[in-house]
Amino acid sequence: MAMSMRGGLMNAQCRPRPASRRAARAAAPPTLRRQRAPLPRCRCQQPAVEAPQESALRGYLEGEARLKPYQADRVLRELAKRPDADVAWLQERLGAVAAALGAPASSGALADALYNGGLDLLEADAGEFKQRLGAIKDALPGVDAVELASREPRLLYSPGAAAAVKQVLAKLTTVYPYKSSNKKRDVLQLVAEYPELLVRMGAYAGDAGIKKVQDLPVDIQNRILRSYC
Repeated sequence: MAMSMRGGLMNAQCRPRPASRRAARAAAPPTLRRQRAPLPRCRCQQPAVEAPQESALRGYLEGEARLKPYQADRVLRELAKRPDADVAWLQERLGAVAAALGAPASSGALADALYNGGLDLLEADAGEFKQRLGAIKDALPGVDAVELASREPRLLYSPGAAAAVKQVLAKLTTVYPYKSSNKKRDVLQLVAEYPELLVRMGAYAGDAGIKKVQDLPVDIQNRILRSYC
């Protein structure tokens, strides 16, 4: 009986172990293996524009338009939203913007305007830029309106932004928190340093309830208060 049990135990120990799942899959015929469909490429990995077109656009931006490489990178990402954008279209649109600003197509101001405005600037009606630029010059005497607009192009392409500049200046003068013998001069210096205030303040310029700087959003407060440092 003991021998029989020992023999059974030995037979059980000598019995081959079942193959692992990985080995079983490897040994299975190819037709029985699970076929996995290739995963689609992530959208972020897909080129925004075809390589030759992107190369041509980059060459124009960094060459004739005089954008720095990091500026060209941003503009190319913007142009990717418009598949038909090519060098000819870009030249035509930049020429219209340059004519409206009275700046050469290869000027630093135009490069800054393109970098900051992107596709919104290029697709806007450049015929209205001159009138809006004139409104900025009238409201901001002594300030370089072209340089200001190149840093904040929304003044050119956002409807009503340029027309509201005088109202914005009046509100900024009201809430300006520092004692000054010439608040208007200080406010002009403020918007020359932070031209985005001319757009951000547009929503609050007509609000009679805003009487001091603390009534404004924190990001606007920070710019106004920092101007005195």
